[in-house]
Amino acid sequence: LGRATTAPVKAHRRDGAGGGPAVAPRRGSVPAAFNGSGAAEAWGERRRQSTQPPLEASASPEARAVHQRLQGLRSAPLAQRKQTFRELILEFHPDKNSAACASEVFQVVNRCKEWFLEDV
Repeated sequence: LGRATTAPVKAHRRDGAGGGPAVAPRRGSVPAAFNGSGAAEAWGERRRQSTQPPLEASASPEARAVHQRLQGLRSAPLAQRKQTFRELILEFHPDKNSAACASEVFQVVNRCKEWFLEDV
């Protein structure tokens, strides 16, 4: 008689089903298309084997030198690679370096970030 009734609460699912808003998938999670199939392992393997970004043919000699330096340090310990990345970013940041090639080298280092800092 004096009992309050409440409306059923709808669950929020990641795919948006269930009446609630869709929630963005977690970073690094397997896409929904791979759930329940053997393709998830292949997808994860592709993610782990990221390839080195290509260097443009018109790149300056400074950009080529930095790119080769990053290639040479690829097998170094992660801590050393992180330190080298920080040093290069600070050295070639356009706000800190007014050289003509600084912006280009800065962009090359940024494009190599994921590949270079990947834990191998």
